[in-house]
Amino acid sequence: MTAWGSRYRLRYPFNTLVVIAPFVQIGVLAVRRLRWLFLVAAVIAVFQPVEAAATTIGELRGNCMACHVTPGGPFRYPVISGAELDLLRVLLIVPGSLLFLYGLNRYIARWTRGGQQLPLNNIATRLWNFIRVGLLQTRVLRERRGGTIHLLIYLGAVLLAVAGIIYVIDAPATRYPGGIVFTIFRMLVNFGGLLLLVGTVAAGIRRALGLTPGLPNSLEDSLVLLWLAIIVITGMVLDAMTATAHLSVTGIPWWDFSGKLLSQVLEGLTPARFLALYRVTQVVHLAVSVLLLATIPGTKLAHILVSGFFNTFYARLEHPASFKPIPDVEKLVEEGKTFGVVTLADTTWKQRMDYDACTRCARCHNACPAVATGKPLSPMNLVLKLREAMRQEEWNEELVPAHVEPDVLWSCATCGACVYNCPVLIHHVETVLDLRRGLVSRGEHVPDELLQVSYNLMRAGNPYGANPVEKEEWLNSLIERGLVEEAKENEEYDYLLWVGCAAAYDPRLRDTIEALLKVLKHAGVKVAVSLEQQCCGEPARRIGDELMFVELVKQNAELLSRFRFKQLLVTCPHGFNVFRHEYPRYGVRVEVVHHSMLLARLLQEGEVKPRTRLHVKATYHDPCYLGRWNGVYEEPRRVLSDTVEKVVEMPRSRWRSFCCGGGGGGVFYDIKIGKRMSRVRVEEAASTKAQVLAVACPFCNTMLAAEAPDYGMEVKDIAELLAESLSEENSSPSGGT
Repeated sequence: MTAWGSRYRLRYPFNTLVVIAPFVQIGVLAVRRLRWLFLVAAVIAVFQPVEAAATTIGELRGNCMACHVTPGGPFRYPVISGAELDLLRVLLIVPGSLLFLYGLNRYIARWTRGGQQLPLNNIATRLWNFIRVGLLQTRVLRERRGGTIHLLIYLGAVLLAVAGIIYVIDAPATRYPGGIVFTIFRMLVNFGGLLLLVGTVAAGIRRALGLTPGLPNSLEDSLVLLWLAIIVITGMVLDAMTATAHLSVTGIPWWDFSGKLLSQVLEGLTPARFLALYRVTQVVHLAVSVLLLATIPGTKLAHILVSGFFNTFYARLEHPASFKPIPDVEKLVEEGKTFGVVTLADTTWKQRMDYDACTRCARCHNACPAVATGKPLSPMNLVLKLREAMRQEEWNEELVPAHVEPDVLWSCATCGACVYNCPVLIHHVETVLDLRRGLVSRGEHVPDELLQVSYNLMRAGNPYGANPVEKEEWLNSLIERGLVEEAKENEEYDYLLWVGCAAAYDPRLRDTIEALLKVLKHAGVKVAVSLEQQCCGEPARRIGDELMFVELVKQNAELLSRFRFKQLLVTCPHGFNVFRHEYPRYGVRVEVVHHSMLLARLLQEGEVKPRTRLHVKATYHDPCYLGRWNGVYEEPRRVLSDTVEKVVEMPRSRWRSFCCGGGGGGVFYDIKIGKRMSRVRVEEAASTKAQVLAVACPFCNTMLAAEAPDYGMEVKDIAELLAESLSEENSSPSGGT
């Protein structure tokens, strides 16, 4: 295959000649079978000299015999007869539909390669996902500009599709006035055409002016928009000609935009010219529409089916933060086999569908903190590179570093901004984690700092490699001070506190735990802690060490099973997420609550009543694993608003929150390319003029506290602020929020 052919094959699922050859054959057959060379005849008819006494369509309006041999019958001046047009329809539509199905089958064959099957379970749930995301466009509309433009194109296409169905069912009723079908059809054509035309023009302007950063603007994108515009314009011209021939100018309703606009021009044509133009426009409209149908699988318009239907209908049924386990990982390691994704053959059918579903809308690209800080990762480009390799059928070639550079994977903070912003439910983070698993299983391209994390977990039970005795001594001091009880197997507790590694070994973060326990003691809540607890395993899983994660899950499951408690209390969103969504996939189910949720409930129920509001202005940073991944937004703000005088929001807050860079192993490893995410976030916090940057995550606390002094800010957990507001030392008249 030539270099050009190779490049073409990367983009399209089937070869160019496969698409074009049948249409060439059809064209040759049509020329042989048709009585006239209709295009030549049309040109002659349109440009023939007009006699002075020639009668125009406008003058003959209402006289059917001016254009038809009999009322409603064959045309009097046929460039191509109705029978020949019907034959042309068959010659185009049948092979066009077959090519469409052939291209679609290529997609399905690629997804199911290796014996994988598309599941047909949970039909009701899958249909709802398709309706909610595919039909109702709920995720597309999250972005105002791009969502509005796409909505115009989408609604226009839907209305025109309905009009097309009506035409196929009862074509004569769409041509002649006097019935409800005629009116409905023309309204659909006009409103649908207008919406689609405005949408395509807006999309073209958006790309030409670069209004959306990172949005690709290829020749294919422009041609697709032009293609749609041609279909709309020819369709509206046909509608205008129908209105001109059958309705008086004053009888054309206001909503018939094409009829109102073009009737003044069209009514001056002679019947011969009018009919020639009508037939030529019909043929062009038909040919372009069918060619569009045939090539949908090979162009960007494939997203109509691949993204709009398949990837929404087959969306993951599990929570997005419930990352899939590796079956029998211990056995794989014992046998010296790799796990995760090393080659494309290791990917699941859903991951392959994700790669084909990418619409190149750049939403993940623009939301990604790695992109914003100049790091090698772009979620969109990662998916497109994997799609390119898949379409080249490089199933058994190692992906890293041939197609994906290692730094791309280690730039990811697993913040989920890409997943949340994707309008077609692609899960970029799952692919990143699977590729990391593949690297760890092979022991290649893994930063030394992260290998050290795995070693520390194996040796000391925590990612820092700290002596566990330090943690036990600190916990014993809390027990001695009466802030918490030591968990005993024959007792039942309201909450079992899972301290977490960061707070257990960082002296500064211990203040958060102590402040939380003081508040809970004030509220009379019974809390216990086990001295034997170790890492929850989240760092191991995020860096790709699946074996270590599974071992920690087993050990922690045994520990938790020994105690009776109503809820597991955590202060780390990463631990909250792993206990809530990932442990259950290993059969470990506990009811877990984040401390922000508990504190908000205690405040709401009046169990905790601050003595005063602290005289500070604070802004809150949403942790990715508490906010985006788990939807906890209001509870931390409730705590903060009850404890400080004024709360201000950063420009990027709630689901738009900008990651601190601590997730995905980032708290242990800095890739040293581009700016630090933590610094960008603190700069944004400082722009609010707040004195305090409030957090609800030890990783965020660590990352942001390293930058905050440079901007004159102080980083504090919401539990610390609430504890201060309960203190006698801070008693003063309450300020307003």
